[in-house]
Amino acid sequence: MCLTPGEIMKGSTVRLTKSVVEGLESKDKQYTQRDSSLTGFGVRVGTSGVKAFVYENRVNGRYKRVTIGRFPELTVEQARKIASKLVGEMVQGIDPNAEKQQAKRRGLPLQQAVDEYLERGLKEDTKRDVIRAMKHLGDWMKKPITEITPAMVIQRHKKISAAAQSSGARANLVMRYLRAILNFASKRHATAEGIPLLAANPVQRLSAEKAWNRVKRRRTFIHPHEMQQWYKAVTEGLVGMKFELEYRDCLLLSMLTGVRPGEAISLRWSGVDLAAGVLTFPDTKNHSDHRLPITRFVREILIGRQALSGAHEFVFCSHEGKRPKVVRGAMNRVEELTGLHVMPTDLRRTFITAAERLDIGPYTLKAMLNHAIGDDVTAGYLVITVDRMREPMQRIEDALLRDAGVLPSNVLQFVPPAGQSIGKGV
Repeated sequence: MCLTPGEIMKGSTVRLTKSVVEGLESKDKQYTQRDSSLTGFGVRVGTSGVKAFVYENRVNGRYKRVTIGRFPELTVEQARKIASKLVGEMVQGIDPNAEKQQAKRRGLPLQQAVDEYLERGLKEDTKRDVIRAMKHLGDWMKKPITEITPAMVIQRHKKISAAAQSSGARANLVMRYLRAILNFASKRHATAEGIPLLAANPVQRLSAEKAWNRVKRRRTFIHPHEMQQWYKAVTEGLVGMKFELEYRDCLLLSMLTGVRPGEAISLRWSGVDLAAGVLTFPDTKNHSDHRLPITRFVREILIGRQALSGAHEFVFCSHEGKRPKVVRGAMNRVEELTGLHVMPTDLRRTFITAAERLDIGPYTLKAMLNHAIGDDVTAGYLVITVDRMREPMQRIEDALLRDAGVLPSNVLQFVPPAGQSIGKGV
C-alpha cells in the first residue's frame, strides 16, 4: 500500500518514491520520513525544505546516521541502492562516517596545511620566511600531503640546492619548514583515537640518507676597517628611498644594540622609556620580553625619531604613519654602494664581535643578546639587570662609533647621522 503525502502520519513508514519525497513539506523541526521497504533508509526534511537521504544503523553497538545525498540531485532509487550497500558495511563494523572523515583527512592539500601552520601565532618575520620558502614547492600546493613521498622530497631538495639563485642553506630551510608543517598537520588532523595522519614524515628521508647540505655557519660581520664605509652608506646613501630615514635609524639601532633588525623595526614607543633609559622589545624570538639600556647615541636616535614619527605607535614610522616591514631593500642599497655583503644577522654578529674585542663577560653578553643560559647551573643563579648592562653596552657603542669615525678615540662626544639634530647632553 502506498500512502499519499497527505496521508502520511508521524512515525509511519512508507515506500519512498519521487512523488512521495516531492510532497514532503517542511515543519518547525526537521524530521525523517522512513522507508518501508528498507529498514533504516529514509529522507530527512529540514526546516528550510532541504531534503537529504539518510541511512541509520548500529556500528559496534553505537547508533550511526549516514547522509547519502540530497534530493533531487540524487534519485530515490539511487539513494536506496547506496543505502543497501551501507547495510553490509555497517553490519561488519565499518563506520562510513569515519571512512568519509579519514578520506577527507587523506585528501588534505599542502596549501591548507601551510595556511593552518601560518595561523598558529607565528611572528611576522617567521611567516614571511615560511611563505618565501614554500614558493619552492608551489607545484605541490594542491597535492594531498599524504601523497608527498620521501623520493619527492629528496629530488626537490637536490633541485633547490642546484638552482643558481638558491643555495644549500636555502634548500635545507625549505625542507625544515616542510617538515614542521607536515608534523603539525599530521597531529592536527589525527583520528579521534589520536592516530596521526602521516605514518612517517617524508622529510625524515633526508636524515636517513644523510642528504642534508653541509652549510658552514656564517661568520661574516662588519670589520672595523669597513665600518666607516658602511656607516657613510647608511647615513648618506639611502637618500631617495621610501623610508630612507626609518631604514637609516633602524639599521644603526640594530647594530648598536645587537637586536635583530626584524625586532628593531617593530619597536613601539610604548617600549621606550627615555626617563629610565630602558628599551623593551616584547615577545622576542625566544618568546620573552627583552630589556636593554638606552646608550648615548641610541638616545639621540630616539630623540630624532620622536620628531620624525610624530604621535604614531611605531618608532620607525614616517610622519604620515607608514612604516617599512623589512630592511632588506635598504641593505641591498648599502651593498650596491659599498660592495659589502652584509646580511641583517651580520649586524648582530658585528655587535657580538665588538663585545668580544672588549672582553665583555659571556653571561653579560648572553643577557644583552637575550640568549637562553641553557643548563648552566652557575648562570641560573645570576641576575643581570638592565643597569648591570648599561656600562658594557656603552663601551660597545663607543667602540663601534670609533670604528665608524663618528666618535674619536678617547672622546665621548659624537656627530649624529646626517640630517639629524641632537639635544644638549645625554
